Amino acid sequence: MDRIVEISREIAVISAGRGGGAPAQRERQDGEAHIDLRLSCGAMQRGALLVMLADYVPRLSFSMAHPLASKHHWWPKGVSRYWKNDEGIVHWLKPDGEVISSDPANFAAIGGGHSVRLGNDPGEDTPWDFTFEPEFDRPDSAFPHVIEWLQSLDRPPLIEAGLRDRYIPIEAASEQIDQLLECVISLAVRSPMTRALAVATAEHLRGSIKVKEKNNLISMNLRGTQRNHARNIPYIGKVAIIYSPNREFIFGDGFYSTLAPGSYNLGSLSIICPITPRIAVVIHKPSQYRTRPRLSAITFADQETDGLNSVTQIYACNAVFYREEKPTPSEYFVLRRHQVLDWPNAICAFLRQLPGVQS
Repeated sequence: MDRIVEISREIAVISAGRGGGAPAQRERQDGEAHIDLRLSCGAMQRGALLVMLADYVPRLSFSMAHPLASKHHWWPKGVSRYWKNDEGIVHWLKPDGEVISSDPANFAAIGGGHSVRLGNDPGEDTPWDFTFEPEFDRPDSAFPHVIEWLQSLDRPPLIEAGLRDRYIPIEAASEQIDQLLECVISLAVRSPMTRALAVATAEHLRGSIKVKEKNNLISMNLRGTQRNHARNIPYIGKVAIIYSPNREFIFGDGFYSTLAPGSYNLGSLSIICPITPRIAVVIHKPSQYRTRPRLSAITFADQETDGLNSVTQIYACNAVFYREEKPTPSEYFVLRRHQVLDWPNAICAFLRQLPGVQS
């Protein structure tokens, strides 16, 4: 029986099966990626639904020497460098358990990932070709300063108390908070998970789409998303910094985010994004809240960091990055699918405990 699921402000009709079994897959044509959407009941947070998005690995056929085909990092070098260990490397964990270790600048790049090229032949230029990579120039330039600022702030003690009582308010200029928000939102906009969402409905309705056309559709749907969200940043209600003194966070090609590709307003935007192995940032726009404090901080216990890492593995598909503490691939990460927690879930309960949020 068909169910209706709203994704990225569009309606996709999804054939849903019940039970905890692995979702069905379509046959792939050689050299092409695909997206399967499916609702699966059970297995997660007392029967919470997971929206399954098959892994999507973008591949381009045109020359990498072309300026529109240059590598666009979805994990910018100004962020990934803070994940280096003492040997100057970062570890990439794959769903099958394989680990690749390298300088992080060699990871998380897509050739022409933020460009549209409409020529019929490889390398053919047209007057309508464009790239929106410059939309990320400002946050990429600001990231090192933002991270150094986060590292310099006073950190709340880890105490035994209710979650809301463990936060401390952070005084900061609005411009500084807005810059932090713009940086974090930029990671969500260009995340491979958001890219998968940007083409998921088209693939469901049309079936398999050739790689070049698929990449163009993704770029067209993502174009302007960063710019439009940046305009609305002053209206985001709550921001929190999570510090993890003992355990390391992981970063993935998906993380908790409700950002919709191409959306023009922040709606009920929520993002929890690891920025360094010791720092994660929470963005939340609740329906009701007190304006102060706008920015707060909390220190996580080991089990809380482990819990957030488990959520990151649910949203990730092909890549989990870590510095020293190697995670075990979870039962969700091994499926090689971006998975989305349905509401309500444990993250919703966590966000309701942010200071000033009206439950």
